[in-house]
Amino acid sequence: MQWLIVLYCWIGITYFGAYNQAVALAQMKQILGVVLLSSVMANVSKNQKAMPWLYVVFICLFMSAANYAQTNLVNVIGEDERATDDVLNANTLAYYAFYFSCAVYALGECVNSTRLKKVMRYIFFSVIFISVWIALITASRQVLVIQVPLFCVLLYIRYGLGKGRWLFFFIIGAVLVWLLSTNALETIFEGTLLQERYELKLEDDTRTLVLREAVDVGNSHPITGVGPGNFVLQSRYHVFSHCTYTELYANSGFIASLIFILVIAYFIIKQFNRYRKSKDTMYLFFMAFGVFFAIDNFFYVFYAQLWLMAFFVLVASHSETYYRLQQQIRTSTK
Repeated sequence: MQWLIVLYCWIGITYFGAYNQAVALAQMKQILGVVLLSSVMANVSKNQKAMPWLYVVFICLFMSAANYAQTNLVNVIGEDERATDDVLNANTLAYYAFYFSCAVYALGECVNSTRLKKVMRYIFFSVIFISVWIALITASRQVLVIQVPLFCVLLYIRYGLGKGRWLFFFIIGAVLVWLLSTNALETIFEGTLLQERYELKLEDDTRTLVLREAVDVGNSHPITGVGPGNFVLQSRYHVFSHCTYTELYANSGFIASLIFILVIAYFIIKQFNRYRKSKDTMYLFFMAFGVFFAIDNFFYVFYAQLWLMAFFVLVASHSETYYRLQQQIRTSTK
């Protein structure tokens, strides 16, 4: 949280050199909201009993978005349209699905009630089906790119790691599911907008062109960028770059992008070191989240989004709270 505040302070400094200060001010207001909500997450999650409820908030957020899509969008979109409108962006549901998966997994590990823990572990298996549904209605390519590997990794951490026979059954089961589902998935996706977007050549994809534009703008203004939120004014498509790293580079220079990368890298390395010392698989979950969060930031701009950054801070805070609790337990047993 401290390093994120450093990042946002630097972005605040680049505000004064922005090409359009009205646009920059609008993004600074967004960032203020991010800082406030993230601070709440960081402080409330210090309470071990309150922390699970914060995960429930994100589950409710996902369910609300999914219900809105099913009620207002799914039945009215055409074959070549995505489930999106002015209220709910098609990509939003994809990012919420990632958080839903992690929240359900975390609750399956950290709640005290044995019955509730079992319920959350059963619900976790629905992630793969929910992901396919979201991918179909939103045509968001990143859904399956993130969700399928995430599901497999978390499944392995929970049931396969350190359990010889479970590892064997996990590998056999994963291969069988893949073989059985390949033809079924091909049938489901055939002729959909999602299939068309997957088949689009990389050099013809608008996102690729915008990414290159963002890098070019950043190269022209490497220190302070063009100002918070100002890249959209420099892009011929008038959209943001759909990548946190290039968006920060274009808007606030390489220092902003570097700080964000270091924040994520620091989080991942810390979890790896804690797992190496304790062999506690909960740290593997935190590390896996960090890795997939880093990958997901290639598909969208997270740093100025209220709920997207708040979840990262929640998981990071959960890691710290969990670590302190384990240290207390070890101290009391000595």
